[in-house]
Amino acid sequence: MTSAHELKENELWNRCDPAGFDFETTASLPGDVTIIGQERAVESIAFGIEMDAAGFNIYALGASGTGRATTIRTLLERAAAQRAVPTDWVYVNNFLDTNRPRAICLPPGTAVPFAREMQELVTDLLRELPRVFESEDYEKQREAIVRQAQEMRGQALAELEQKVNGQGFALVQADEGVGFAPVVNGQVLNAEGYGQLDRRTQQEIEARQVQLQSEMANAMRQVRDLERGAKRRLTEFDRSVANQVAGRALEDVRAVYGHLPEISDYLAEVQADVVDNVAAFAAQEEEASEEAKTARKEMLRRYAVNVLVDHGQQQGAPVILETNPTYGNLVGRIEHRAEMGTLLTDFTMIRAGALHRANGGYLVIEVDGLAANGAAWEGLKRALKNRVIRTEEIGEQRQVASTVTLEPEPIALDVKVILIGDAYTYYMLHDHEPDFAKLFKVQADFGADFPRTADTCFCYAQFIAARCRQEGLLPFDREAVARVVEFGSRLAGHQRRLSTHFGEIADLIREASFWARRAGNKQVTAGDVG
Repeated sequence: MTSAHELKENELWNRCDPAGFDFETTASLPGDVTIIGQERAVESIAFGIEMDAAGFNIYALGASGTGRATTIRTLLERAAAQRAVPTDWVYVNNFLDTNRPRAICLPPGTAVPFAREMQELVTDLLRELPRVFESEDYEKQREAIVRQAQEMRGQALAELEQKVNGQGFALVQADEGVGFAPVVNGQVLNAEGYGQLDRRTQQEIEARQVQLQSEMANAMRQVRDLERGAKRRLTEFDRSVANQVAGRALEDVRAVYGHLPEISDYLAEVQADVVDNVAAFAAQEEEASEEAKTARKEMLRRYAVNVLVDHGQQQGAPVILETNPTYGNLVGRIEHRAEMGTLLTDFTMIRAGALHRANGGYLVIEVDGLAANGAAWEGLKRALKNRVIRTEEIGEQRQVASTVTLEPEPIALDVKVILIGDAYTYYMLHDHEPDFAKLFKVQADFGADFPRTADTCFCYAQFIAARCRQEGLLPFDREAVARVVEFGSRLAGHQRRLSTHFGEIADLIREASFWARRAGNKQVTAGDVG
């Protein structure tokens, strides 16, 4: 160990010689973003990005301002550009159980057009079905069914009447239906006339009446069966008409999306449901009551498509930064609407979270907010462990009384998560959270400084050029760059090292450009840096 000695003035700082730079100003340098002094962290992040095995998510630890976010964003954007655009996701009605909406994936960029096609389909059905049910051809076919039923009913009653007449009775129409009354001397007797007959004649009539009651019951049962059959044929006819109209309306949608098995199945269910609800479609809206109109509007929501994730404008895989990682912001939420003092919801009110938007790509989360929200952390762990996104109502939503609860079908998850935080939080989670080490196996440690060499000093110059180019700042001459390098050593507290706190360095660059511009200079000089 060398003995302590008094430092000379030129030993108090390591002066940066401007002559070491081969440029006049940073305007001649490329303005690309460069990653400086974080080679080990970069290697760790690159490894985590490329490793597809489960659990190789990344924790980037280091002090704030050391370039963690910029480095991660730069590396992720480069990797994302090489990956395919992930699928779109929509929620649709589950016609068998409306409380369990179905999740369907679609090729990227097709979710919004599909939703639009379904909206147009409903519009077409609302126009076409009433028109068909009011057409002359429909009325003729319906009248033919009714006429045939009436003829068969009349024939059955005629046969019954013939039998009744043969036994000395006549068919009569009563309030409760068809009956028969005795005929004596060509006159149909009422109750008073029947009472005036002698007892022997009454007994003969009663004996014949007993024989007729069984035939009467069989005949009336046949008539009722004919009436029910007619109603059934009318219903089947209406369903057949509705099925034909719905089938034609769905042809265009099937032509575009029918090759997708899930969509093909869903469209078949839509067609069947339209047939089941043909009465609501066929009714003229202007003739319906307000209550009927409301019911019709709610019924039509059944065929809406809730676009959860749309990648129509996406290039490559998504890179999502979540700065407020609440439970709902991560795994999505289910909204409600108030009606008559009751909170209601349906599949159209399911909203995407950051995991949905980042699915198929990368999700960056600031760990401070995550650590402060236990439900969010548990939701993230569950999603990563099970590799599905399950949107549920928990937390504050459970404190609100609701008569409707949804259980949306979970969505398959394929995402790389990168947590950004400090070292203390990393080791706290590592020591006290059993699942943390299994889920975040890659540690990217961002150092506070790095060696000061001619190459790293030039990296500082490139950083300055990038800031000036991106933010419209004045270019720095070589003397100004040298002063920034010296400032970097002062931040590092070491003459032979440079600081990675690029947030403070960027602020210095901005301030120097401000003073140079105010002074009327066209470039930043050493005096502007201070």
